[in-house]
Amino acid sequence: MDEITVEMGRRHDDADNTLVGGGKMGQLMREYNWASSPLGAVVTWPQSLRTAVNICLASQFPMLIWWGPDLVMLYNDAYRVILGEKHPQSLGQRGSECWPEIWDIIGPMLDGVMTHGEATWSENQLLLLKRSSIIEECYFTFSYSPIHDESGAIAGIFTAVTETTGQVLGDRRMRSLRALAASTAEARTLKAVCLVTAQTLVENPDDVPFSLLYLLSSDGKKAEIAAATRWPDAMMAPMESCELADEVDALWPFARIIQTGQPILLDKLPERLGRYGIGLPEDISLPQQALLMPFWQPGQAAPYGFLIVGINPLRSLDEDYRGFLSLLAGQVATACAAARAYQDAREQAEALAELDRAKTAFFSNVSHEFRTPLTLSLGPLEAVLSDTAHPLTEEQRAQLEMVRRNGLRQLKLVNTLLDFSRIEAGRVEALYVPTDLARLTRDLVSSFHSAIERANLTLVVECAPLPEPIYVDQEMWEKIVLNLVSNALKYTLAGSIRIALQMENDVVTLTVQDTGVGIPAEDVPHLFERFYRVRQSQGRTQEGSGIGLSLVQELVRLHGGTISVESQLGVGSTFTIQLLRGHAHLPAERLGMESTLASITMGADPYVEEALRWLSGDLTASRPVVSSFLSDSIGGAEATAFGGDTTQQKATLLVVDDNADMRDYLNRLLAPTYRVWLAVDGIEALRLTRSEQPDMIISDVMMPGLDGFALLNALRSEPATKNIPFLLLSARAGEEATLEGLQAGADDYLIKPFSARELLGRIQSRLEIARLSREAENARQRLQRLLMQAPAVIAVLNGPTHIFTLVNALYSQVLGRSAEALLGKPVREALPEVEGQGFFELLDQVYQTGEPFYGNEMCMMVDRGGNGNLEEIYFNFIYQATYDTNEKIDGVLVHAVDVTEFVHARQRVEALLVALEEADQRKDEFLHMVSHELRTPITAIKGNIQLTQRRLKRFETELQEPAPPTVDELRQMHGFLTQLMERAARQIEAQKRLINDLLDVSRIQSGKLDLTLELCDLVSMVEDSVLDQHSGSSGHQIILQIEPDQSPLIVMADEGRIGQVINNYLTNARKYSPTSAAITVGISATASEARVWVRDGGPGLNAQQQKQIWERFYQDPDIPLQTGSGQGMGLGLHICQTIVQLHNGEVGVESEPGHGSTFWFTLPLVDA
Repeated sequence: MDEITVEMGRRHDDADNTLVGGGKMGQLMREYNWASSPLGAVVTWPQSLRTAVNICLASQFPMLIWWGPDLVMLYNDAYRVILGEKHPQSLGQRGSECWPEIWDIIGPMLDGVMTHGEATWSENQLLLLKRSSIIEECYFTFSYSPIHDESGAIAGIFTAVTETTGQVLGDRRMRSLRALAASTAEARTLKAVCLVTAQTLVENPDDVPFSLLYLLSSDGKKAEIAAATRWPDAMMAPMESCELADEVDALWPFARIIQTGQPILLDKLPERLGRYGIGLPEDISLPQQALLMPFWQPGQAAPYGFLIVGINPLRSLDEDYRGFLSLLAGQVATACAAARAYQDAREQAEALAELDRAKTAFFSNVSHEFRTPLTLSLGPLEAVLSDTAHPLTEEQRAQLEMVRRNGLRQLKLVNTLLDFSRIEAGRVEALYVPTDLARLTRDLVSSFHSAIERANLTLVVECAPLPEPIYVDQEMWEKIVLNLVSNALKYTLAGSIRIALQMENDVVTLTVQDTGVGIPAEDVPHLFERFYRVRQSQGRTQEGSGIGLSLVQELVRLHGGTISVESQLGVGSTFTIQLLRGHAHLPAERLGMESTLASITMGADPYVEEALRWLSGDLTASRPVVSSFLSDSIGGAEATAFGGDTTQQKATLLVVDDNADMRDYLNRLLAPTYRVWLAVDGIEALRLTRSEQPDMIISDVMMPGLDGFALLNALRSEPATKNIPFLLLSARAGEEATLEGLQAGADDYLIKPFSARELLGRIQSRLEIARLSREAENARQRLQRLLMQAPAVIAVLNGPTHIFTLVNALYSQVLGRSAEALLGKPVREALPEVEGQGFFELLDQVYQTGEPFYGNEMCMMVDRGGNGNLEEIYFNFIYQATYDTNEKIDGVLVHAVDVTEFVHARQRVEALLVALEEADQRKDEFLHMVSHELRTPITAIKGNIQLTQRRLKRFETELQEPAPPTVDELRQMHGFLTQLMERAARQIEAQKRLINDLLDVSRIQSGKLDLTLELCDLVSMVEDSVLDQHSGSSGHQIILQIEPDQSPLIVMADEGRIGQVINNYLTNARKYSPTSAAITVGISATASEARVWVRDGGPGLNAQQQKQIWERFYQDPDIPLQTGSGQGMGLGLHICQTIVQLHNGEVGVESEPGHGSTFWFTLPLVDA
């Protein structure tokens, strides 16, 4: 925005006093040249104007004052935002000049207030403002209130205003989004979604001046117009279909949107259309801009289509506007996804319906095909069984009876499937005849009487004669009753079964109630669905197709009746059937005359025979049964081949099946070769396996209570039974079923029907594999015991990441890790602290090359305590590759011997040898030093004595001369001799100190350095030592500092020994400090201890010297002496350290090379 300069006059004091505060606008008003404005100088303003302006400036709310007949504008800081680029030129400007674009709207309103004095109120008023380079759609809520001058006349207008553009636009756009969501909810195709979207967007022309919706073709090569809003029909034809050529100058660049995934903003839209020969009608105008947006398919690279929206020329495409359009496209995408899901569901439903019809037709055809061979099988079978001329042996009759029972069972299932196919095809030929329903029901139930008694259940039949015959199809009613009673017997293990028939009003009710296992609540709603079976139900058997109750429901429905069930788990179930009396509800063409009841024997036989076989399975287990059946079937030689050496102990097989015929068959087949135990369900099999441990288990998959998979899972989860070979028998064929069984942990999976030879072969091979596995496991365990007990560190690592599969006790002990913390983990995870020490790289090398690695006394740093502290462990070890059965490397064997103690012992010996050599060297050095230190003072003493002797001899000669020595000569001789004696005395003192130091070291070494402790004033001791040193300081300045400035500091000490320490510190300071350097002695104290320190001006010490200086005999030739005294024997500081430590104190030194040293010691203070 260009800067606008407003002419300003000089400030007037009156303006400064009148226009107070107001922020930037207050400052601008105070600097404004009001004298040149229609309002005149501020001094001429009436008080009413001054008051109004001050109120306006002080407010944080946008406010404007129109003053005088010209409606001159004065406003505050908050109003500046509304003016935009019109500010600051608008200050003091006439209103008509500032707002010419809206004066036709607000001008009459202002005139009305000035004329009549009545205030106005406008809410969300649309005003098209040009406060920048474009005209904007803006909304305001404002009021015009008159301002009266001192005379009471209306002199101006007070305006309070707030811009509501954002709120109005937000509400308008939200209405459009809600309307779009509601209108597209019922759209069922993509085309319908687009049409409904276009119809909805018609209602919002301000935000969507026009819209075009395109759908992507199925091949994804073009986009086709689906709907449009406010787009001229004359312009539609050229754009109905757009190829998705990736051209830069394409009219609608859809291909670029797919590539980038981003919306595209098109400018100069009319010109763009013109370039493609699409002209605009004269009475039509289009926006200059349009936004192209995709509406995406979830998870797909291509969208459903594209939405093109014109941009309101009165609004800039800001973040809010773009967000609204993005939400529009998102809503369209959501609606398209819902429509596509509906279409997919509909197509799936149609496909399922077609599949269901095909299945029904298949069942019908297959059922017919099954009935013919079954008839041809059962007919001759019945003849053989009833042939008295050629009687069968007992075993042959039992075999054929089993074949007949299972043939009848198969025939029942085939008939049921055939009935279903007829019902679904609408070809059921029912014949409803008036029937004595109570008698028919009693006869049907009575066929189960012996089976129910055998099951130790109570049968209650309450079927009193009904007042009139009931219209039923007798064959259908037979199937209804037989199915319900058969189910009751199947799932009632104790208690009673009650069948009741009664008529009340116009309804006949059949009730079948049992005290069985009951049905879980979540299964009840699905109970009458075809093929639905309650999982893990505890019945007499798990056999069944899940179609019986569904057939009953269909048969009841054909009678115009209803069936319902009430059940409680563990209590029982009640099935209720209700039929209407009379025949009005039945098809007239299906009604027949009353007839005599047919025999129900054949119809009930399959149900009763099957129930009797359930009951014969109530045995828990059977002893082995020897039968000639096997010999009759495959011959004795082959039986021996399958069974192995018959002289050896027979293997024990556990057969688990809820079908009694299958158990009997398997028992007869296996008993000649194996010991056979029988179990009727998984629960009984689990008990037997835990107690008896069979050699192999052969189990059916589908059984009540605990099925085959659950039994297998239970056995595999227990260590004692997890390795028992397990063979599953199932009627489910196909690779998926076999794979499921093997993945569940079964050793083998055999599909019914199977041959005796195949079953025996599978059993023999599994038993042999189990035997070999046991032998291998025993060998493995022996090897593992050997490795675990070996007196070496042993581990087995598997795979390229070296996962621990075996560690012996010694390995765990040496590394400080339990076996549980190591097994199953890669070595880098189990021993992270070993990373970077080279061992892991050696393992990788051995695993990759197969070459063994021998390590000798290699050190491994291990965190044995788990506390982060690494310990050294030395090993002699071998890394040896291991191989699988295919001679491929599969791991590494670690065999090591912990030689840490040996290495440490050798290191100690080596250290002792080094120390011995050093001691021997020190001894030589010490003897040399002592001889030197002793010889030096002795030589000096000898020299002084010789000088004395010579001088005395000369004096003796002089005495014999005639002229005796004068007094001066005698005095001179006396001084000379005195000087010689003093020198000798000093040498004797040095000799004494040397000898004392040696004695002290000897006492320290033997622990016999005695102290005479008494209460002493440490300050006095320091002062005395300083005075002593002053007397012979050789020119050194000694400064004494006592902090705090008080005494005494009482310590329990040996005064002589502590004095020895202080003197040693001072002597060393003098020895190593130049005479020009001051020596500072200081004393300080805390509540518990006193501290004495001596600071010299010597050469200082490095860190290594600071550690070694306290050692015995330590001397460093690199530390230069500043006085003529010798180095000494290096005992002084060692003795000082020992003396202070015996006083429970500490010694130390603080030094920096080139900056001198501070030696200090501390002593505990005695409580006052």
